[in-house]
Amino acid sequence: MKQKAEELFKKYSGSHYQMERDNVLDEYRKFNISMELEEKWKTELFENVASVFKKKLLANNHFDQMVNLVKKTKNTKLLHNFINLLKKVFIALDSFTKIRLCEEIVQILEYVKKKKCYNPNDLSELEMLFRDILFSIDEGKLSVNPYYYNLPYLAGLLSDEQLKARLQRLKKVSNVKSCMLGSDQK
Repeated sequence: MKQKAEELFKKYSGSHYQMERDNVLDEYRKFNISMELEEKWKTELFENVASVFKKKLLANNHFDQMVNLVKKTKNTKLLHNFINLLKKVFIALDSFTKIRLCEEIVQILEYVKKKKCYNPNDLSELEMLFRDILFSIDEGKLSVNPYYYNLPYLAGLLSDEQLKARLQRLKKVSNVKSCMLGSDQK
Protein backbone atom coordinates (compact mmCIF):
# COMPACT_ATOMS: atom_id res chain seq x y z
CA MET A 1 0.00 0.00 0.00
CA LYS A 2 2.77 2.42 0.92
CA GLN A 3 4.46 1.57 -2.39
CA LYS A 4 1.39 2.72 -4.34
CA ALA A 5 1.37 5.99 -2.40
CA GLU A 6 5.06 6.52 -3.12
CA GLU A 7 4.50 5.82 -6.82
CA LEU A 8 1.73 8.41 -6.97
CA PHE A 9 3.76 10.92 -5.01
CA LYS A 10 6.80 10.59 -7.26
CA LYS A 11 4.77 10.46 -10.46
CA TYR A 12 3.37 13.89 -9.58
CA SER A 13 6.66 15.19 -8.14
CA GLY A 14 4.99 15.57 -4.77
CA SER A 15 2.43 18.04 -6.10
CA HIS A 16 -0.94 17.64 -4.43
CA TYR A 17 -2.25 20.21 -6.90
CA GLN A 18 -1.33 18.02 -9.88
CA MET A 19 -2.80 14.97 -8.16
CA GLU A 20 -6.03 16.90 -7.67
CA ARG A 21 -6.10 17.92 -11.34
CA ASP A 22 -5.84 14.25 -12.32
CA ASN A 23 -8.42 13.18 -9.71
CA VAL A 24 -6.04 10.97 -7.73
CA LEU A 25 -5.52 13.14 -4.64
CA ASP A 26 -8.34 11.45 -2.70
CA GLU A 27 -6.82 8.05 -3.46
CA TYR A 28 -3.39 9.31 -2.32
CA ARG A 29 -4.79 10.81 0.91
CA LYS A 30 -6.32 7.45 1.87
CA PHE A 31 -2.78 6.21 2.50
CA ASN A 32 -2.35 8.75 5.36
CA ILE A 33 1.25 9.52 4.49
CA SER A 34 3.04 11.66 7.06
CA MET A 35 4.73 14.94 6.16
CA GLU A 36 8.02 13.43 7.32
CA LEU A 37 7.72 10.59 4.82
CA GLU A 38 6.75 13.04 2.07
CA GLU A 39 9.86 15.08 2.86
CA LYS A 40 11.95 11.91 2.60
CA TRP A 41 10.40 11.13 -0.78
CA LYS A 42 11.00 14.70 -1.97
CA THR A 43 14.67 14.36 -1.07
CA GLU A 44 14.92 11.04 -2.94
CA LEU A 45 13.11 12.53 -5.92
CA PHE A 46 15.39 15.56 -5.91
CA GLU A 47 18.51 13.40 -5.76
CA ASN A 48 17.32 11.27 -8.70
CA VAL A 49 16.42 14.31 -10.78
CA ALA A 50 19.67 16.10 -9.88
CA SER A 51 21.64 13.04 -10.94
CA VAL A 52 20.09 13.16 -14.42
CA PHE A 53 20.53 16.93 -14.61
CA LYS A 54 24.26 16.65 -13.79
CA LYS A 55 24.73 14.18 -16.64
CA LYS A 56 22.64 16.11 -19.14
CA LEU A 57 22.70 19.81 -18.31
CA LEU A 58 19.98 20.60 -20.81
CA ALA A 59 17.47 18.26 -19.17
CA ASN A 60 14.73 20.89 -18.95
CA ASN A 61 12.13 18.66 -17.34
CA HIS A 62 14.56 17.61 -14.64
CA PHE A 63 15.59 21.17 -13.93
CA ASP A 64 11.94 22.21 -13.67
CA GLN A 65 11.29 19.36 -11.23
CA MET A 66 14.22 20.45 -9.06
CA VAL A 67 12.96 24.04 -9.02
CA ASN A 68 9.47 22.93 -8.02
CA LEU A 69 10.78 20.68 -5.27
CA VAL A 70 12.91 23.49 -3.86
CA LYS A 71 9.96 25.92 -3.98
CA LYS A 72 7.44 23.58 -2.41
CA THR A 73 9.40 22.24 0.51
CA LYS A 74 10.99 23.70 3.60
CA ASN A 75 13.83 21.22 3.31
CA THR A 76 16.99 23.29 3.77
CA LYS A 77 19.13 20.33 2.69
CA LEU A 78 17.36 20.30 -0.68
CA LEU A 79 17.93 24.02 -1.07
CA HIS A 80 21.64 23.64 -0.34
CA ASN A 81 21.93 20.66 -2.69
CA PHE A 82 20.28 22.74 -5.42
CA ILE A 83 22.65 25.66 -4.82
CA ASN A 84 25.73 23.42 -4.74
CA LEU A 85 24.71 21.66 -7.95
CA LEU A 86 24.22 24.95 -9.79
CA LYS A 87 27.53 26.30 -8.46
CA LYS A 88 29.30 23.31 -9.98
CA VAL A 89 27.71 23.49 -13.43
CA PHE A 90 26.77 27.06 -14.29
CA ILE A 91 30.15 28.13 -15.70
CA ALA A 92 29.90 25.50 -18.47
CA LEU A 93 26.44 26.63 -19.59
CA ASP A 94 25.50 28.77 -22.56
CA SER A 95 24.08 32.28 -22.07
CA PHE A 96 20.47 31.25 -22.73
CA THR A 97 20.58 28.53 -20.07
CA LYS A 98 22.20 30.90 -17.58
CA ILE A 99 19.47 33.47 -18.23
CA ARG A 100 16.87 30.78 -17.70
CA LEU A 101 18.55 29.71 -14.43
CA CYS A 102 18.52 33.29 -13.19
CA GLU A 103 14.85 33.68 -14.07
CA GLU A 104 14.04 30.51 -12.14
CA ILE A 105 16.08 31.62 -9.14
CA VAL A 106 14.14 34.90 -9.08
CA GLN A 107 10.91 32.87 -9.17
CA ILE A 108 12.14 30.75 -6.25
CA LEU A 109 13.12 33.81 -4.23
CA GLU A 110 9.82 35.55 -4.86
CA TYR A 111 7.81 32.40 -4.09
CA VAL A 112 9.58 31.60 -0.84
CA LYS A 113 9.46 35.22 0.29
CA LYS A 114 5.68 35.14 -0.13
CA LYS A 115 5.29 31.71 1.49
CA LYS A 116 8.04 32.19 4.10
CA CYS A 117 9.24 28.64 3.37
CA TYR A 118 12.87 29.19 4.36
CA ASN A 119 14.87 31.22 6.80
CA PRO A 120 16.11 34.37 4.99
CA ASN A 121 19.69 33.49 5.95
CA ASP A 122 19.40 30.24 3.99
CA LEU A 123 18.36 32.20 0.93
CA SER A 124 21.22 34.70 0.92
CA GLU A 125 23.41 32.01 -0.66
CA LEU A 126 20.84 31.54 -3.43
CA GLU A 127 20.75 35.29 -3.99
CA MET A 128 24.55 35.36 -4.27
CA LEU A 129 24.43 32.47 -6.75
CA PHE A 130 21.89 34.43 -8.80
CA ARG A 131 24.29 37.36 -9.00
CA ASP A 132 27.28 35.11 -9.80
CA ILE A 133 25.41 33.49 -12.68
CA LEU A 134 23.98 36.79 -13.91
CA PHE A 135 27.31 38.57 -14.00
CA SER A 136 29.05 35.62 -15.68
CA ILE A 137 26.97 36.28 -18.81
CA ASP A 138 28.91 38.28 -21.40
CA GLU A 139 26.34 40.48 -23.10
CA GLY A 140 28.72 40.98 -26.02
CA LYS A 141 29.07 37.23 -26.64
CA LEU A 142 25.66 35.72 -26.04
CA SER A 143 25.52 32.01 -26.80
CA VAL A 144 22.76 29.47 -27.28
CA ASN A 145 23.33 25.74 -27.20
CA PRO A 146 22.27 24.33 -30.61
CA TYR A 147 19.94 21.91 -28.81
CA TYR A 148 17.51 24.75 -28.14
CA TYR A 149 17.11 25.64 -31.80
CA ASN A 150 15.38 22.26 -32.31
CA LEU A 151 12.64 23.08 -29.80
CA PRO A 152 9.68 24.62 -31.65
CA TYR A 153 8.32 26.37 -28.57
CA LEU A 154 11.52 28.44 -28.38
CA ALA A 155 11.25 29.74 -31.95
CA GLY A 156 11.68 33.48 -31.90
CA LEU A 157 12.97 33.55 -28.32
CA LEU A 158 16.64 32.92 -29.01
CA SER A 159 17.70 36.02 -30.93
CA ASP A 160 20.38 38.28 -29.47
CA GLU A 161 17.75 41.00 -29.04
CA GLN A 162 15.46 38.68 -27.06
CA LEU A 163 18.31 37.45 -24.87
CA LYS A 164 19.58 40.98 -24.24
CA ALA A 165 16.09 42.11 -23.21
CA ARG A 166 15.76 39.22 -20.76
CA LEU A 167 19.25 39.91 -19.42
CA GLN A 168 18.41 43.58 -18.88
CA ARG A 169 15.24 42.65 -16.96
CA LEU A 170 17.30 40.38 -14.73
CA LYS A 171 19.88 43.11 -14.11
CA LYS A 172 17.08 45.46 -13.07
CA VAL A 173 15.77 42.82 -10.65
CA SER A 174 19.24 42.40 -9.17
CA ASN A 175 19.29 46.14 -8.43
CA VAL A 176 15.86 46.28 -6.79
CA LYS A 177 16.43 45.38 -3.17
CA SER A 178 12.81 44.61 -2.38
CA CYS A 179 12.63 41.93 -5.10
CA MET A 180 15.46 39.90 -3.69
CA LEU A 181 14.73 38.12 -0.45
CA GLY A 182 17.88 38.68 1.57
CA SER A 183 18.59 42.23 0.49
CA ASP A 184 15.87 43.90 2.50
CA GLN A 185 17.14 42.08 5.58
CA LYS A 186 20.47 43.94 5.56
